[in-house]
Amino acid sequence: MSSAHPRILLVDDDPAIRDLVSRRLEESGFDCVTARDGNEALNLVQKRPFDLVLLDVMLPDINGLTILRNLREAEATANLPILMISANDESVQIVEAFNSGADDYITKPINFPVALARIRSRLRHFDEESAVSRSGEAEPPAESAKGAGYQVGESYDIVFLFIKLEMLARLATSQSEARLSTMIDSILQLFQETSLRYGGDQWSRGDDSCLFAFAGDQRESALLAAIEMQTLIDMYYMLEEITPGQLTLHAGMSRGSVVYREDPSTIYSEALNLSSHLARESRTRGGIRISATLAAELGERAGWYLRDARPASEYFEYRFPA
Repeated sequence: MSSAHPRILLVDDDPAIRDLVSRRLEESGFDCVTARDGNEALNLVQKRPFDLVLLDVMLPDINGLTILRNLREAEATANLPILMISANDESVQIVEAFNSGADDYITKPINFPVALARIRSRLRHFDEESAVSRSGEAEPPAESAKGAGYQVGESYDIVFLFIKLEMLARLATSQSEARLSTMIDSILQLFQETSLRYGGDQWSRGDDSCLFAFAGDQRESALLAAIEMQTLIDMYYMLEEITPGQLTLHAGMSRGSVVYREDPSTIYSEALNLSSHLARESRTRGGIRISATLAAELGERAGWYLRDARPASEYFEYRFPA
C-alpha cells in the first residue's frame, strides 16, 4: 500500500456524500481524498498514488464508466482496486461496470458497514496479488481458526457463525432439482471464500447451511464476514432473478469455549448450538442475530456495524413482484 494508512480516493459530485463517507472512512483508519468530478479525479490520480478508488457512475463532466476504462487502460492504474457507486441498480449498468474492469459495485444509499467490508476485502485481495507479482509466488495465508495449531482434546475460545439458507416452496417448484443444487452449492462456496478472507474457516457444511469458526478475539471480523455474506445474497437476487421471498439468508453468531476434535463437524458446545439456534429461529429476512454475551463484548461496535446493515435488496425490492 502507498502509506501506513490506506489512501482512498472518493469521487462523487454530491457534497453531502463526500463529507459523510470521507469522515466515516477516516474514523475507520483510512486516509481519504475527495474529488467532485471526473477531471479532478484524473488529475489527482496522476499526481499521487491511491490504494483504492470509490467512483460514482453519474458525474457532471465525465461518466464514471469512462473514467473507469481510462484508468484500466493506463499501466500505472491497470490493477488499482476500483469500486463503482451508483443510485442506479439496473443489472445492465452493473454488468457494464464489471465488463469495464470494476472490482465491485455499491448502490446508493450507501450501506456503510457493507461498503467498509467490501473495501477491506478488495484491499486484502490487492495486497495478495501484489505479493504474488513481486515474489512470483503467493505469500502463505494467515492461519485460520481451524488451522491455527489446534490440538485434539485442547480447549479453545471460538466465535461461531452459523449460516442457514431458507428456500421457499415457490422457488423449489420453479427450478429443476439440478439447478437448485448448483445454486445452493455456488452460494455456500462464496460464503466459504468470504469466511477465509476474514480469517475464519468452515468447520462443517450441510445441504443448506454452513458453520464457520473464528478465533475468539476476531469478533468484528466474524461480524463483517456475516454482513458481506448477506450482501452476496442480495447480489445473487439481481444476477439470478430470484426474489427475496424465494431465498432467504439467516445468520447466528455466538462465542464460547470448545474442545477441539479431529473432525470439527462432531464438536459440541453450548455456543455452537446457540449460533445454530439463533440462525434457525430468525424471522427477519437477511437478519444477523448475535448472542447477548457476544453483543455485550462488541459493545457500541456492534451497533455501529449493524446500524445501516439492512439487506441491500430492500433498496430495489420493487423489482421483485410477489
